[in-house]
Amino acid sequence: MSEPPERPGRLVARLARQVELGVATVALTLSQYRVLILLGKGKEAAPALAEKLAATRASVTGVVDLTDEGRRRLELADAGVERRLREIAADRPDGAVAAFEGLGPWLQARNADRSARSSRAGRAGGAR
Repeated sequence: MSEPPERPGRLVARLARQVELGVATVALTLSQYRVLILLGKGKEAAPALAEKLAATRASVTGVVDLTDEGRRRLELADAGVERRLREIAADRPDGAVAAFEGLGPWLQARNADRSARSSRAGRAGGAR
């Protein structure tokens, strides 16, 4: 197993730039990519999107829908990002497999963090 980076935030920032380059291949910005990801989640994304837009959930739920063109661009952007990350990992002895597998614990940690924050926010909202 390899050593973790001394400054993980710096590595994540550098990888974010690579994601940015990947989505640029389909003329998207990183912010647009994030919005398409949220919209791709459908109605479950309404609360998160409403919070980011400083709007009510009801106002967002009624108007937010990912079009066929949006879904196509999201798929193309996903492919561009994956292609770029595979290019970076290509010189590893195990190729990109272990590098992509290494993202699994981060996904689990992010999901757990999101769930915990949501639970805390729910408890705080109920205490008003």
